[in-house]
Amino acid sequence: MTTKMFASDNNSGIHPAIIEAIAQANMGHVPAYGSDFYTAAAIKKFKEHFGEESEVEFVLTGLARM
Repeated sequence: MTTKMFASDNNSGIHPAIIEAIAQANMGHVPAYGSDFYTAAAIKKFKEHFGEESEVEFVLTGLARM
């Protein structure tokens, strides 16, 4: 029997689909720090869900408060 803990997303491994997406994104070279296709695509997706007026600020991990 496997015990699952839901204390934090840092307690478990990554889903195989996420690992595959990371591997695909890890090919080639792109500008860093928000000047890339991946950041633009992520911001577009957030705005689709939360509205065009929403602001997106990426952080390394967890929640950030401003």
